[in-house]
Amino acid sequence: MKFPDWKNGFTLVEIIVCVALLGIIAAPLLGLLSYTLGSLSYAREETTAVNLARELMEDIKGKPFSTIINYDNYREDPVHGFSDFSRKVNIRELKADLLEITITVSWKQHKVELVSLRGNL
Repeated sequence: MKFPDWKNGFTLVEIIVCVALLGIIAAPLLGLLSYTLGSLSYAREETTAVNLARELMEDIKGKPFSTIINYDNYREDPVHGFSDFSRKVNIRELKADLLEITITVSWKQHKVELVSLRGNL
């Protein structure tokens, strides 16, 4: 049985060059990973904000027409169960039987607005 000849191993210079090349290749990939994680976090927060706006919009639109105007300037800060989010309602009368309902959900330095019309049929 013949043992391997350890004299044919890698030199220190070869190892340093290999590590440097790996570092050059890995640096942009780590930047991309960081950007991707940030984008995922923002998408999750935006989805939560849109769902909070939809929830409140459906609640308001389900009320009798005569009581909807009472929600004007309604604020929920913070939203129950979502401490980073706040909601604000603005209701504008376009015509005698037509209201424009705007719900703004804010978090951190971002916001989402949902606008809908409600008529009195």
